[in-house]
Amino acid sequence: MRGFTKPSLRRLLVIPFAIQIFAAVGLTGYFSMRNGEKAVRELSGELREKISSSVSQSLTSYLAIPHQINKINAKALAEGTIDLKKQERLGRYFYEQMMVFPTLDYINFGGIDGSFIGIYRQSSNKILLEVIKPEIPNRLSSYTIDRQGNRDRFVRTIDNFFQQESWYKDAVTAKKPLWSSIYSWQDDPSVSSTSVLSISASYPIYNSKQKLVGTIGVDILLSQLSHFLQQIQIRPSAKIFILERNGLLVATSKGEKYFDLVGNEATRIEGAKSKNATIRTTTRFLATRFGSLREIQQPQQLDLKINGKKTFVQVTPWQDRYGLDWLIVVTLPEAELIGNTQDNKRATIFLCLVALVTTTVMGGYTSRWIVRPILDSIEAAAQIAKGNFDQEVKISSVREIGILGSAFNSMSRQLRDSFADLARNKDELEARVRDRTQELARAKENAESASRAKTDFLSNMSHELRTPLNGILGYAQILLRDRQLNSRQSDGLEVIYQSGQHLLTLINDILDLAKIEARKIQLDPNEFRFPEFLDGIVSIVKPQALDKDLIFHDETSGNLPKAVKTDEKRLRQVLLNLLGNAIKFTEAGGKVVFKTIEIDSALDCLCCLRFEIIDTGSGIDSENLARIFLPFEQAVDRHNHSTGTGLGLSISSQLVELMGSKLNVESEVGKGSRFWFDVYLPTIKMPAKNKSQATDRIRGYYGERRKILVVDDVKANRFVLLYMLEDLGFEVIAGENGREEIELALLHHPDLIITDIIMPIKNGLEAVGEIREIPTLKEVPIIAISASVADIYREKCDMVGCQAFLAKPFQERELLALIREYLQLEWIYEEEEVITLDNFFVFDKTNSEDAMTIPPPEELQVLYELAMLGSMRKIIARSIYLEELDPKYGLFARKLQDLAHNFQERDILETIEQYLSLDRLESTYL
Repeated sequence: MRGFTKPSLRRLLVIPFAIQIFAAVGLTGYFSMRNGEKAVRELSGELREKISSSVSQSLTSYLAIPHQINKINAKALAEGTIDLKKQERLGRYFYEQMMVFPTLDYINFGGIDGSFIGIYRQSSNKILLEVIKPEIPNRLSSYTIDRQGNRDRFVRTIDNFFQQESWYKDAVTAKKPLWSSIYSWQDDPSVSSTSVLSISASYPIYNSKQKLVGTIGVDILLSQLSHFLQQIQIRPSAKIFILERNGLLVATSKGEKYFDLVGNEATRIEGAKSKNATIRTTTRFLATRFGSLREIQQPQQLDLKINGKKTFVQVTPWQDRYGLDWLIVVTLPEAELIGNTQDNKRATIFLCLVALVTTTVMGGYTSRWIVRPILDSIEAAAQIAKGNFDQEVKISSVREIGILGSAFNSMSRQLRDSFADLARNKDELEARVRDRTQELARAKENAESASRAKTDFLSNMSHELRTPLNGILGYAQILLRDRQLNSRQSDGLEVIYQSGQHLLTLINDILDLAKIEARKIQLDPNEFRFPEFLDGIVSIVKPQALDKDLIFHDETSGNLPKAVKTDEKRLRQVLLNLLGNAIKFTEAGGKVVFKTIEIDSALDCLCCLRFEIIDTGSGIDSENLARIFLPFEQAVDRHNHSTGTGLGLSISSQLVELMGSKLNVESEVGKGSRFWFDVYLPTIKMPAKNKSQATDRIRGYYGERRKILVVDDVKANRFVLLYMLEDLGFEVIAGENGREEIELALLHHPDLIITDIIMPIKNGLEAVGEIREIPTLKEVPIIAISASVADIYREKCDMVGCQAFLAKPFQERELLALIREYLQLEWIYEEEEVITLDNFFVFDKTNSEDAMTIPPPEELQVLYELAMLGSMRKIIARSIYLEELDPKYGLFARKLQDLAHNFQERDILETIEQYLSLDRLESTYL
């Protein structure tokens, strides 16, 4: 066609490329601006919600402390631990609490008789004791106190009418624990202008006749709340303040004033009249937007302008069950989030335009020399790819293309030379491998050193935690043996003991994980009776399930072996972990099934067993299912959160792998989970049955009185052993260190020595070594007890001559078993009560003041149905109802409560059936 010219390659390359660059730059700039604005909005919303949520949660925890202290003090008063009439002792008790909780400003008690006792923290952090004697009403005397909480020096005397103050009046009127209204202390505000307004957690105290005795109060100054808000700031320019529903300021995070001094009286400031523009503008905006602050019932996110600058606002209602109803307001300037975004945006657009122009110009110049040199390069590359290294590219006159041709030619020559040099470089390569191997060896050594350091750290932490835990669990075991305890005291001690056991389990889990990671954990197989092992597992888990109102099934199938050989402790640990998780994550009314199935018994000496745990709990989603065997992971969501370290499944999985198996899981959200593993166990002949009896029945021993030397540098641990052994009739001598251990052993010649390992002056290992050199003491049995549980300590104890090693905290039954073994003792056990009809019911009620009165048949029928359902909690509740219905049923009700607390289902059924049968028999004859 005439006039038509073919487009040049330069235009074909440059124009489309320029259009693409222009379009890409334009779209990038546009979407960058849109996404930046969207990101700022989303970030502001998330940040406001995060700050508000953090403040709400922290405020809830912070303000829960005073009421918890009130509950503790009320309980102590009810149980007689503290006496209201002994003001000095009560003052020391309050002083100890003030030392434990530095955020509190006042702990006090005011009685209806006009007496008052309080511990007051001044702004200088000095502590004062303030007292009003009932015989001198309304005259408050202040004293300094020493470090033991005892009265020291007189300070002043002022008039005080505490019964007219909000903290006392509000609680007496409401007749329940609550927060007082915010009030000013009667002290002169000019003395401490930042510590005049207070809010009190008040708790009315009643005697056994439900008559008012007085009120306990714990005060927190509003200045403490402001300081508390300052500690949780997340963004420098973010401002947090708290409003009451009437618009008055409670606290601020930037030190703004929330009250004015008018004379000597503190007058609170309304948020709408604050001198701070942010607080004033925000409060007025909220009042205008919602009509009243009382109308704000849900968290709200708002945008407004303060001093011409856009500000993001979040207002969140916050209440607690003791009467507080506040608004938490968070303000965040837009500039805090945007920063230099606008400047960066303009700079980005300018740079993109420069890049577009530069690329277009450079593309025009570059396109001139592309076609021919590039075809030559492609052909040369194809030949080289085929292995023809003799190919050479013609060098272009253009420098850059010439360099490319030279590079191709150089590559061809280097490939030829490389094959020739390969053999010669073999020795050099081997040397490099050796060097690299040495580097890896050094790296491995460094890693092992770090692992040892971690293990040492965990061992030291374990020692520091086990030492006080030994005292906690030891005293709990001693007190639980007291038959005079009521059910409430027994329950409390059981909670202490179980909580201590839970903490000990967490410590052991962490140590087990460290051993597994260091590949130092090994199985320790032993022979044991398999049915009794399964019964023991069920006896531990079933009460937990019943206490949570779960249906628990123990199912076995196949010809299970009578006895097996494996690591009984580790197998029990795995099963209890899995069953504990199933109970933990299953709601009341659900079901937990424990199955033990024989799936293969081809060999007489070996059987394959499947252990399976099925629950109808919350289930695990697919995302979490892949992570549940990782350390410190828990497969729960925020709506179904549960406590724990997240180590149980990780340790269980790795222990099962040590047994030569794999822990499997199937789960569906909302329907439950199924865990199982198959393991081959050697079968053996029936081992000897363990004849040990429960130590809580031991009350002494036969024969002459034995002497035991107890040595421990921690006073609490010495006293645990002292009380535990003296209760059983032993003569106990106590020492504090290894030097005293040697001296006391020479002086008293004990029948048995129980010693700690790590002690000052002379440690236990050194003392035992020297005792073994003394002829008269050479054969005395020695039991080492230590919070250091590493294997090396056990080995050292064995080397110096200890007969046994117990890890702190120890179990009483373990210690008594060792004492029985080494002293060849025969225990004296308490006689068990035989449950018969005569024990429960006296036919001739005139002959006994303690005769038991049985409830009517319809109540017995209700109790029988609850017992058939296995609901111990409902049986306890029903028995309490019977006791309140008529005191004459008290003996029968308390007997049922004791049986239910111990999960004695069979005894409860037998007892109720006896009285139902008796009632029917009497009805027949009548």
